[in-house]
Amino acid sequence: MKRLRSYALIPLLVQTLLWPILAPLLYIFGKLTVENYKLLSSIKESVIIVANHPNQIDPFVVRAALPWISRRSPLFWLSRDRKTYGWTGWRKYIFTDSLFLACGAPIAPSGLKDYSKALKTHVRVVYDGYDFNFFPQAGEEKYHGNDAPVHGGVAYLAHATGAPIVITAILGTKGLTVPRMLIGKHQIKIVFGEVITTESLNLLSDSEVTVEEYKAAARAIMKRVHELKSKYENT
Repeated sequence: MKRLRSYALIPLLVQTLLWPILAPLLYIFGKLTVENYKLLSSIKESVIIVANHPNQIDPFVVRAALPWISRRSPLFWLSRDRKTYGWTGWRKYIFTDSLFLACGAPIAPSGLKDYSKALKTHVRVVYDGYDFNFFPQAGEEKYHGNDAPVHGGVAYLAHATGAPIVITAILGTKGLTVPRMLIGKHQIKIVFGEVITTESLNLLSDSEVTVEEYKAAARAIMKRVHELKSKYENT
């Protein structure tokens, strides 16, 4: 059993309190279904859940797909600082860095051009035994599916920690709002697919891997995510 770290206390509390509110809404009104959860539950070590990202609420949907009391709680994910998001109006006062941290989203500083510096905290999270939900195509809702740019940080995180990647597809959250969900406009599905080992990424030692190689590995990972998503879109 992993040791509860001090930085995980508030995210654990927040996620534990939110689950009984959010999960019933998603299961009842969002018609949330979860496919192949047994795959995830069979893995005893820390994992990196890699998924497509059609809506900003996706991290909470993935957490709702897990049991309320779970050894995988709290589930962490990556966030950028609010300058990157460019919040305006009331949003810039609500969606603060402190709020993201409290929910379980350590900030990855922008502009460092060095994964080892930008993801230092995130590597520690995985080393400490926690799971990480990664969205290499953050902002996908602004593009047409897999046309969104893919960032290489997920490949670096897997390479640096040795944690296996769980290919995951999120369906039905594009355009999701609370009013639309309450009137039954969405049918949400989370699908846990295959497991990718660090070795299968074909990356060499840390000192020899370039940013472009990490990006190429991330694109290959996301190709499998979109293949899984397409499979279930057509069923």
